[in-house]
Amino acid sequence: MSIIWWNCCGGLASKFHFIKDLICKLKPGAFFVMEAELNREDFSLFSIANYDLTGDDESDYSRIVVYTSTNSKYKKLKTSKNIIGVDNGNLRAYGIYREFKRTPGQTYGQVLKSMLDSVVPVPDRKLAVGGDFNIDLDKPEGQNAYLKTILNEWCANLGLDQLVTEPTWRRCIQKDNTTTLKESRIDHLYVNHSGKFEQFSAISDHDVILLNIANRVDSGAKLYKVRDWRKFTERRISKFENKNSLELSDKTSSDTFTNEFTQHFGAILEKCAPWRSIRTRDDGDFVNVKLEAKKKRRDRLLKKYRKPGDHDKKQEILNEIRSLNKQIKNSVRNEKRDKIIRSSKSNDPKHFWRTLSDLEGKNLDINEIELQDSNGDLIPNDIIPDIFADFFSNKIEKLTKANKRRHYVA
Repeated sequence: MSIIWWNCCGGLASKFHFIKDLICKLKPGAFFVMEAELNREDFSLFSIANYDLTGDDESDYSRIVVYTSTNSKYKKLKTSKNIIGVDNGNLRAYGIYREFKRTPGQTYGQVLKSMLDSVVPVPDRKLAVGGDFNIDLDKPEGQNAYLKTILNEWCANLGLDQLVTEPTWRRCIQKDNTTTLKESRIDHLYVNHSGKFEQFSAISDHDVILLNIANRVDSGAKLYKVRDWRKFTERRISKFENKNSLELSDKTSSDTFTNEFTQHFGAILEKCAPWRSIRTRDDGDFVNVKLEAKKKRRDRLLKKYRKPGDHDKKQEILNEIRSLNKQIKNSVRNEKRDKIIRSSKSNDPKHFWRTLSDLEGKNLDINEIELQDSNGDLIPNDIIPDIFADFFSNKIEKLTKANKRRHYVA
């Protein structure tokens, strides 16, 4: 999932086709456009398939808008003028456009604080705030320094990091027959999590800011770190010792020896029994990565086999599918055996019988029953409709032929 912030400079209408092409190419979850200069009645003219266009709720004229993917399930948040926030339960993202002109009755600092107060973080939820702040982070003096202080205090209070390190705005200024390039870092991106950040130039004097965010792991899954003892053998330890022997002198003190030996033993463990990350669905159900990979490979081959094309290779594909089915069957059998062994060692006797009931299908929900073919192999869900269709079409052909034979005999 990705989020984009961009000051299109000159209105969304003049850059619409570029924005549309960029959305079709990158497929972001949300695309914030600053200096959009768009009336609410004109929103329908700039619609993009599978995306919703939302503007500023404070007025019918929006200087900032956001395109949100219908699949990302973003909901709009209540904010102040020139700031838009969206939330999908995993990520809360804001787009900000701070204008140059002064708001009547308010200072620049008061306007900035009012906008930043609209950013409401949620515990244990990712937060990303980007846009055109019109505050040059590379210019320390003047009014800019006061606004930077407000931003720094806000970042510290919310625990945010600013990711943009290069200039984001560039413009050539010609004066007295001399052309000079002016640039500044006025587009910012603040986050409370790690993500892949990019910026690139576009058909504007502002760069495009792109943040790629890892999708949330299934809440039912758990992550454990365990040592991998599978290759912890005397041979591997001896090989490591030969390359990294522990040298001690007669003058080595007991404290020094203890420290050096601890470090040496730790190095052996890291080399011969490294830490591994294992994800589980529950406390007793470890995900077999190799098994899942085989299932995906089998499903891809089934799709390839069903496509019309080169019949010479179909037999090879079919043989590989059969081989994978045998491997999957053996892996599933081994997993069941391991489950029984683990449950038998549990202090809770009910755990063992629950495991047996699950394996025998006694606790299986009717909606989760998996179909099997004549060989006992599981049938992927995405080809079940085709199998049913083939079954009934074959039945119709058989009945038609039988009916013709009856007429012929008569």
